Amino acid sequence: MSQKVIITGVHRPEFIERYRSLPDAKVVFAEKSEDLKEEDLIDCGLFAGRITPALAEKMPKLRFVQLFSAGAGGYGWLPEHIILANAYGAYGDSIAEHMLTTTLMAMKRMPEYLEMQKEQGWDLLKDIDRFEGSRILSVGMGAIGTAYLKKADAWRNMLWRQKKCS
Repeated sequence: MSQKVIITGVHRPEFIERYRSLPDAKVVFAEKSEDLKEEDLIDCGLFAGRITPALAEKMPKLRFVQLFSAGAGGYGWLPEHIILANAYGAYGDSIAEHMLTTTLMAMKRMPEYLEMQKEQGWDLLKDIDRFEGSRILSVGMGAIGTAYLKKADAWRNMLWRQKKCS
């Protein structure tokens, strides 16, 4: 018996092809959940994407929800028999690289330099901090905080970790 799987969002063609070729699965893709047909919802067992209570009510056979987000807050309304999975770890490295970029931009006062450049000026700003050897505190040691400190550690920084904050 094949399992009905609904995947929402915009995906690359190779992703769609790979999932459509799964054995024992009937995979339905929709950019938005509003695009789904009632006949697809009625026998859906696995849903991937952002789900609402109204949508879940239309899926009596739903047993598994896969979120594309790293967090899963706000889904306490799901019945206990439905398994909820998030995308923990999927974005750690990418967001850590962005955090590292913004840290360096702030420490090197890049926004001020960019503003001066627009005015065709290039004054030397004082109090530019070095990243190497800095003290860095990460509050929250999930996948993102861990990836950020791993990248910061490459610069021989002093690292402090705080798992939870009360």
